[in-house]
Amino acid sequence: MDQKDKEHFNDNLANKHKLTIDELRDIIAGKYATIPRFDAIALLHASDAPDKHKIYQSLLENQEEHWTIRYLAATNLGRINTSESRNILNNNTKIADEQVLAGVMKSLGRIGDEQSLDVILDVKKRTSGFVASQAEFSASLISYRLNLKGNDLPDPSHLEYLTIPSNFQNLKISKATNEEIRICIQSLNNELFGIQLAEKPGYRVSYGRGIGMILLNQNLISHGDGNTLFERKMFLGLFANKIREHDSYSTSCLILTSPAKQNGKVNILMTCPDGKLVLGGTAKLVYNNIRFLIRSIFQIGAFPILVEGIIRNNKLEIMTAQMGSEIQKENKSNKNTNL
Repeated sequence: MDQKDKEHFNDNLANKHKLTIDELRDIIAGKYATIPRFDAIALLHASDAPDKHKIYQSLLENQEEHWTIRYLAATNLGRINTSESRNILNNNTKIADEQVLAGVMKSLGRIGDEQSLDVILDVKKRTSGFVASQAEFSASLISYRLNLKGNDLPDPSHLEYLTIPSNFQNLKISKATNEEIRICIQSLNNELFGIQLAEKPGYRVSYGRGIGMILLNQNLISHGDGNTLFERKMFLGLFANKIREHDSYSTSCLILTSPAKQNGKVNILMTCPDGKLVLGGTAKLVYNNIRFLIRSIFQIGAFPILVEGIIRNNKLEIMTAQMGSEIQKENKSNKNTNL
């Protein structure tokens, strides 16, 4: 056993246990049950064990394993985000269990490359229901992240939106502190989406009793020019909800943009991590600044939201931010998303 294997890992899952990496491997393999296998997998993932991808591969490819273990192995391969883990996922798209296959699609959407598109689109063609929808969104996510042709999300101008009621409440969107941004980025280390999140700027969103954070793709900030939005597809950033009891964050929405068919406009869509559309709208260039308007896409059970603002020198300036106090039960808005 090398020095690393002799180390003990002691985090929230193992406050009552001190376990070596070798012991974790044995628990995961089912040799004994000092702690639940799910906890052992989580501890192994938090460790620096160099062979994690091989352990996950054996779990994923073992048809006798329960689907929940295989699904966890698939998602953890996505969290590792290495060429080895990506190859394992690419080679396991013929899995018969649809729930496990959905996990493979989820991970490939987050870390897959152009070569992954072929196997993802093959899954989309030969499956239906949730698996097909996950494959479709995974292909879109890769295409937006890498600026590839095809696999476009719906045109926001063709969607229906919720109307803000007269008794709306204002959302408070302000610049986040460096410490808030640090905690948020650290919290999202296990929720990789194939992009690097910028440490500045970040924006704190207060809505009702909730708090969230808007973080942008470092690629956008590095370009130093918002005009890149009019030239290519982009995974612009994400919105994360704060979990107060743990002082941490979890990804709630992804922000994806693409040049619109109309010259001088950009399509904006915000989706859940599983691809469900949440907000949509457009942006346009106004006096060298980018002015945008996004609204809640119609769906029962959603809160009506409207946000209008300007992106100036890669910084967000909010003009209007409103949210209805009740979820939508019926009635549809018109399809007008023009600024």
